[in-house]
Amino acid sequence: MTSEIVEPANPDQASRPEAPELAPYSQAFRGPPPRPILGPALWILGVLLWGYVVVGELVVGMGLQEELGVGVLVLSVGMAAYASTKRSLLSFPPAPEDRSLRVWGPLGVALGLFIATLMLLTLVARSSTRELDEEITLVLWCASLMPLIASRELMRRGRASPTPGRRVLGWMLWLLTGIVTLVALGHVMEGM
Repeated sequence: MTSEIVEPANPDQASRPEAPELAPYSQAFRGPPPRPILGPALWILGVLLWGYVVVGELVVGMGLQEELGVGVLVLSVGMAAYASTKRSLLSFPPAPEDRSLRVWGPLGVALGLFIATLMLLTLVARSSTRELDEEITLVLWCASLMPLIASRELMRRGRASPTPGRRVLGWMLWLLTGIVTLVALGHVMEGM
C-alpha cells in the first residue's frame, strides 16, 4: 500500500491558516467590565449622603429624636451595604482569598469618600462669608443621587430578576424613602 501525497490545486492555500471563528456581536460587546468594589461603594456612599442630609434635617430641623435618627441612618446604611455586597458577590463570585476584601472593601471606600466629601463641604462653608447651610443641604441631596445612579449602572450586569414579593418590597421602600426625602426637602426649601 502506498501513500499518496495530495498537492493542493492552489499552492497558496497550503500556507494560509484558517481564520478564527468570531464571537457573535452580542457576546463581543457586553458593556463595561464589572466593578465589584466600586459599584457597591457608590451605592453605600449614596445612602450615607442621603441619610446625612435627610435624617439630619429631620433631626435638626423637625425635632425627630436623635436616637431614632441615628438608628434609621445605621439601618439604611447597613441594608445598603448588605444588599449591594450580596448582589456583587452573587453576580461576580470572588476568589476565596479576595472574599474579605469584596465584603469590607466597599464599606471602607464609601466611608472614605463620605469623609472626604464632608471635609470638602466644611472647607467651602468655612471659607464663605455668608450662611450656606440650605445651599449645602441641596447640593448634598443632589450629590447623593449621583452615586446611587452610577452604582446601579456599574452593578447592572449579572443581576437576577427579583421575585414578585421582593419587587413589591423594593417599591415600597423606594416610595417611603421618596416621601421622607420630599418632606425633608420641603422643610429645607422653607428656610431658604
